[in-house]
Amino acid sequence: MPVLTRYSGTWGRKQAVFLLKRTMFGAKPDDIEYFLGKTMESSVDELLSSPAAPSPPLNYYENIIIEGSPYHDASGVPLGATWVNSNYGDGTSNFLRGESLRAWWLGNMILQGRSIQEKMILFWHSHFCSEIRSGMGAAPAYKLVELFRTYALGQLRPLMLEVTKSPAMTFYLNGYLNTKYSPDENYARELQELFSVGKGPDSHYTEDDVREAAKVLTGHTIDWDTQEYTFRTDLHDEISSKTFSAFYGNKVISGQTGTAGANELDELIDMLLGTNECALYMMRKVYRFFVNYDITPTVETDIITPLANLYRSNGYNILPVMEELLKSDHFYQSVYMGAMIKSPVDFVAGMLRECAVTPPDLSTDVFIHYRELRYNFYEAANSMQQALGDPPNVSGWPSYYQTPLYYELWINSDTLPKRNKYVKSMLNFGFYSYIDHIRFAEQFVSIADPAQFIDDVFSTFYLLDISQATKDKIKKDTLLSGQSQDHYWTDAWNDYKADPSNMTKSNIVIIRLKALMELLMQSSEYQLC
Repeated sequence: MPVLTRYSGTWGRKQAVFLLKRTMFGAKPDDIEYFLGKTMESSVDELLSSPAAPSPPLNYYENIIIEGSPYHDASGVPLGATWVNSNYGDGTSNFLRGESLRAWWLGNMILQGRSIQEKMILFWHSHFCSEIRSGMGAAPAYKLVELFRTYALGQLRPLMLEVTKSPAMTFYLNGYLNTKYSPDENYARELQELFSVGKGPDSHYTEDDVREAAKVLTGHTIDWDTQEYTFRTDLHDEISSKTFSAFYGNKVISGQTGTAGANELDELIDMLLGTNECALYMMRKVYRFFVNYDITPTVETDIITPLANLYRSNGYNILPVMEELLKSDHFYQSVYMGAMIKSPVDFVAGMLRECAVTPPDLSTDVFIHYRELRYNFYEAANSMQQALGDPPNVSGWPSYYQTPLYYELWINSDTLPKRNKYVKSMLNFGFYSYIDHIRFAEQFVSIADPAQFIDDVFSTFYLLDISQATKDKIKKDTLLSGQSQDHYWTDAWNDYKADPSNMTKSNIVIIRLKALMELLMQSSEYQLC
């Protein structure tokens, strides 16, 4: 029995585009047509599937020139082979592996299948924040990303447990410094404040709770030889009982000796999940990431609370929650369509997907693959204030949590010009050489009819309605090169199709398409999803 009212309205292009833009990176025309051939419910079911994991990141950096000489991986990993199971090597190798990881991660977004998985990985990355550059090494960072993939649509308990044991997180939040001789409260604080119960008006954990949780967490550390998690019985506070406040029902976690001391962590996680506030806090984060940042009292009562109850009753499994939300009448309300500003990663990856960019064959030039992903994508998103793998602090990117503006913070006098500059660079210099303007246009069966083509492009790129007068002006200024009759575009397109090797004819078409694409992707409406 649904806990939210199911959507029973029209399943049309706007609804499909909205669903895809919120659950994937961009809405490709072929994906839109594919899901329009299904029902809303079957579309959501397919998007909530979990595809096979991609192959691991590779050594893209072998022979890169550093200080005038070709660099070789310090662990002997050859070009085109994966480094994820190799030893630390040296600082240079790990820096370059970190770049390789970012390129691989971003490539997964561009090449994603029809699944919410990559968007969920970004959600969990923004929730359990750590930094690739924190110093532990690229291999543990990769394993943390893969934890997010494994539990993308799974249960919170094992994910929280494994994140707590993750060497990347243990290093980032000083877990390896937390011993019975000198308890470190860093991870114990963030586990409560950011990762489980939050700091809302009904979250009443205390400073004593932080100190007691830190004692529970003593001894959970890193084996520096293997770069893996280990539990050190000699560093664990096994003597004292850890007593928590009334917020946690005055829970007492008794000290356990030897290897059994590790079981105290399980009790701690269960205690956190046992609060009402944990499920509510998590559902507010899900809602703000996928629907809207403004949680009104009505939304709290009618949406957040029922979803939190569903989350708890399903053992903190997020799959039924996402199914309920994405099939709800609330999700498809017109007020939410085009109400969210795209994150830089969403903006960059979505644009490339919607422009039908085709990556190169990795078997022929893995270095170009790495270089283009690294510099044309990661650096662009980084310049717009979202460095994938390196949020500014443990709270993550302010746009996901900073009241009252939230994702309005993505756009400012610095980042908007950079978004526009990126559009220009992609349309003029391109990704993997050039964006293929012709391939972009041929995604639309209506290409020869300028009026229908404009309609189809707008309904793919925009969720906000555009007046017919505006569409007519854009058509005239771009496809018709200032002329009034539609045949100016139809004739140009048909002339090109009849003789595609003719550079003069193809350039006429490309110049007009580029003008259209640049205008669309630099508009305020394109920043929204």
